[in-house]
Amino acid sequence: MLTIEVKRALTVDDELEPKYYIEGSCLSTDTKETTGIGNGSILFEMDTGTMYKFDEENAAWRAW
Repeated sequence: MLTIEVKRALTVDDELEPKYYIEGSCLSTDTKETTGIGNGSILFEMDTGTMYKFDEENAAWRAW
């Protein structure tokens, strides 16, 4: 289960899909969302100890 501890809106324009900066934790087996996530968002995998930052341009979570 993905748990989000911090969530801040990055877009406020009604015409754009909302994007959020998030900081959260999950397990390596959890699905990591890529829609609506802002660049530089952070996820920590509790079972592997790996920290990820979100690469918005490529819609991918990158190990950090």
